[in-house]
Amino acid sequence: MNLVFKYPSIYWKTACLSVNAGAINEEDYYNLVEEGVIELSDEEDIRANTKIQYGKVASAIGDMRGTIEIKQPDINKSRMGFTPNAEENTILYGIKGISRVGDAIVQHIILNRPYAGVMDFVSKMVTADNKKLISKDKVVNLIKAGAFDRVENRPRKEILKDYIMFISDAKKRLTLANFPMMMKNNLVPERFEEEMKCYNFTKYIRKSRYEKYYVLDDIAKEYFLERFPADKITKLTVDGKKIDAIPENWWDAIYMQFMLSVKKWFKDNEKELLEKLNDSLFQTEYKKYASGDILDWELDSLNFFYSGHPLDGIEVPIKITKYADIIEGEIVGHFNIRGKTIPKMKLSTIMGTVIDKNKNRGIVTLATKDAVVDVKFYKQQYALYSHKSDLEEDEEDYKVNQEDFFEKGSHLAITGIKRGDMFLPKVYKNSGLHEVLKLVIEDGKFKEFKAKSSM
Repeated sequence: MNLVFKYPSIYWKTACLSVNAGAINEEDYYNLVEEGVIELSDEEDIRANTKIQYGKVASAIGDMRGTIEIKQPDINKSRMGFTPNAEENTILYGIKGISRVGDAIVQHIILNRPYAGVMDFVSKMVTADNKKLISKDKVVNLIKAGAFDRVENRPRKEILKDYIMFISDAKKRLTLANFPMMMKNNLVPERFEEEMKCYNFTKYIRKSRYEKYYVLDDIAKEYFLERFPADKITKLTVDGKKIDAIPENWWDAIYMQFMLSVKKWFKDNEKELLEKLNDSLFQTEYKKYASGDILDWELDSLNFFYSGHPLDGIEVPIKITKYADIIEGEIVGHFNIRGKTIPKMKLSTIMGTVIDKNKNRGIVTLATKDAVVDVKFYKQQYALYSHKSDLEEDEEDYKVNQEDFFEKGSHLAITGIKRGDMFLPKVYKNSGLHEVLKLVIEDGKFKEFKAKSSM
């Protein structure tokens, strides 16, 4: 009553959004305490945390986005849950709703505000003894979610690119310690094949020392005898057992001779090699953290699409119905079965992207271009489309049946009927229709549908 009658409507809408999203928790409650909307009277007022159901959050946001603007999280302003902004008449998305960012991290974020940008944020997210409070994958998700868009005031791709450049640990000079990194990134020419083998061999035997010797097991001994005289191997007795070994000083001298050519190569080509190595390190991190586009990033971090929809502009060779246009219980004819008249329900096909699933309830949350829809599957239906099957007919059929159609980010066309607040997959026999089709998109265009075979 206080929210409805004494405060701007944005407070009530925020409360409704939190309830519908299943996001009511202790932090949301204290947001209102901090705003002075309600008073904390006793311990009974403390609310318990609830686990975030991302599909439910996306559905609640989808229902409300047509009536109120819901803004992406802001690293300097967002709290745990949804926060009303009466001045702008908007709702700010909560940091807790970002994937892989837990309560403890959110509390540290709030305590260390304000931040001038990503690098300032990273510098502040440390303990008194300089231990990191947040891992790089969590920082990446904050960037992907748009949490730094406002403070950085530049394209998100640039923000993420600069951060990945920072975490890729660019080298300023080359030493032998960088040799394995050069090998890993395929930057060492074939002419250094023996030097590479020598380096790996040395690294291997240095793990097994006895007094002033390197111990050779069968693997090390095989490499050694292919290249060096057998009389260089010393027989030692350790705990009553005979072992093969080579003197440390002698082998270290051999090793350094092998590495002279590598050191000269480094010295003669340092600038070029540094550029190649640093670029390779950057590309590895970029591929790991920044593949895809803005919509992929939002799905990964926010579990819904904020900036658009990946199927915008995609034309498919079947009729797609807007979810809002589907009429529940619409009948288009009748069947006569054993003297009984059975109504024939009008079937509709919706198209969208999987953003969440609940195996226990058999529900897949689909983000269509106009709504967020919960699709209810029966147990056997769900198993068919989500599990690998043993079907071994045609090779292509087998590959399709191995796919999980409900994997996050999959694009689906689902035919069925609306019932209550759910969409139920349904087709009639001999209609030639499929309940679920998976869309294959290439270069921003529809390529084909994939359908699973019944077991």
